[in-house]
Amino acid sequence: MRRVSVVLLLVGAWLGGGSVPWSEAASPAPRLFFSDLESGPKTGNTDTSLGQPAGQDGVIVSVWGAFLGTTQGDSKVTVNGAEARIYYWGDAIPPYSPAKLNNGIQRMQLIIFQVSQRALDGRGEITVTVQGARSNPLPFTVRPGRIFFVATSGRDGAGGTWRSPWRTIQYGKDQLTPGDTLYVGNGVSQPSSQEGAAVMVRKSGSPGSPMALVAYPGAQVTIGSPAADAINGYISDSAGPAIHWTFAKLTLVGQITTVNMRTGFRLVGSNVSAPNASAADGTVATGGGGSDIAILGNEFANCGNEKSISLYHVVYISADRTDSGPRLPSVKSREIGWNYFHDNLANRAINIYSQGTRSSFLDGNSVHDNLIVNQRGDGILLGWYTTGETWVYNNVVINAGLGPAFVDGSGSAYTCLDIRAGHDELGKRGTTLHIHHNTFYGCGWAQSDVPNETGAIAFVSAKNYTLDVHSNIIHSAMPYVIHEVYTNRKDVPALDPATFSHNLWFGAGPEPAFDSDSVTADPQFANPKAGDLRLGASSPAIGRGLIIPEGSRLATDFEGRPRPSNRAADLGAFQRMP
Repeated sequence: MRRVSVVLLLVGAWLGGGSVPWSEAASPAPRLFFSDLESGPKTGNTDTSLGQPAGQDGVIVSVWGAFLGTTQGDSKVTVNGAEARIYYWGDAIPPYSPAKLNNGIQRMQLIIFQVSQRALDGRGEITVTVQGARSNPLPFTVRPGRIFFVATSGRDGAGGTWRSPWRTIQYGKDQLTPGDTLYVGNGVSQPSSQEGAAVMVRKSGSPGSPMALVAYPGAQVTIGSPAADAINGYISDSAGPAIHWTFAKLTLVGQITTVNMRTGFRLVGSNVSAPNASAADGTVATGGGGSDIAILGNEFANCGNEKSISLYHVVYISADRTDSGPRLPSVKSREIGWNYFHDNLANRAINIYSQGTRSSFLDGNSVHDNLIVNQRGDGILLGWYTTGETWVYNNVVINAGLGPAFVDGSGSAYTCLDIRAGHDELGKRGTTLHIHHNTFYGCGWAQSDVPNETGAIAFVSAKNYTLDVHSNIIHSAMPYVIHEVYTNRKDVPALDPATFSHNLWFGAGPEPAFDSDSVTADPQFANPKAGDLRLGASSPAIGRGLIIPEGSRLATDFEGRPRPSNRAADLGAFQRMP
């Protein structure tokens, strides 16, 4: 463990404090990334803490973004045509954001606001206006629903209002119906339960009307403990899992699977850990299957320990498995974005994988804008059963694959990105991997004594997927590319500019022969020793990428800065502004 401990100290030094110094000409327009709630009522909130009449206005919503400012000033939030009431406007740091997303590399701001009674019903949007500049919109639907509160001063059996709250989360969540939102006050905790999780939800929301469990603005709310997982959803053996829930801005601690994600679950802006875990599972997992899952803007730290086995990961995306009968239906639409993974001794930060002969395919994955620092195993695995269209973009991976080996032996690679996707049944055309504008830095375990298990990127079973790899930066002293860990088969991509081009390689010699229009030069990061991997003024990565069409998911960088649509973009996750 010696090497891991030293690296954690070095990197932790520049992640622990405020932002890394950075100055460019002018800030771009405000940019919104994600929200905790995507729908809710516009009336019925009995909160009077800001002087508003009880019941007049609606749900309290949080949005995370960039270039929003650290104070409100004359800026405003508009929801479905009506200006919102502001609870908080500032950096995305505790206690308002339990996930510290303003940390020296990520520089997010957070706005917490209340939807006005004047908001238009139905589908609409959230926008922010800063110094006259209007942000991109986020979707929001005004719909029916009820709003309740839990507080340390409350009593279970009371009315659940602001002035007469309930006392426990367990009681409160059992009172909800589809479309309802439960806000939990400061100091409330639910460390254990007899139900199999500290909070076992046994009701389902609906696709347009999920149920939500959210920390009240500025409240510290802890669910679970190292001896009890935090959140699961199950109704009964006949009815199956509970679905369509949102969990936001919570501190979640678990024994093994801190949060078990189900269909329609959203986990947003929370701090998640499992310090004693070791099992074939994940700190956050989708082991029971499920589609339309979002894991957005969470902080994952202290997940796993030195005794964790290689099958334990931080986020484990999988599905139902079987070796018999007809093929199980595919699961779709899993988004893992804007999260902060750091200092974890679980194997991989993000593990997308399944197995079995007739299991569900894992279609439609999106892994983007994540920060991964100090990971024991791979930063990201696109594994067996990862099929359909998968996008991996704008991720910053620093010091992944650090080792050491796991107590159950080898069987794992140590890389920034491990690719062994697809399925024999679907062949090359059934899986396309879009890997764009990532920055991979310092990955691999130098002390490894197993051939072909450590490096920047691994390609395995390339006959089962089509690559679309462009405009990345790979900075590595370890081999750029490793192949089949077990058989030493050379699964190198073919030389094809349409599938692999315009990447920068530095640190381990010439670029791979299969990359076209590549760059082999020091990317001249602004201050890599301080963790600043933005491009310096003379970087050879500037203007060496592809042209990004307007409206593309690649149109903004890791920080929310726009990429040009009329000239070649910069390589890597960061776009340097002129």
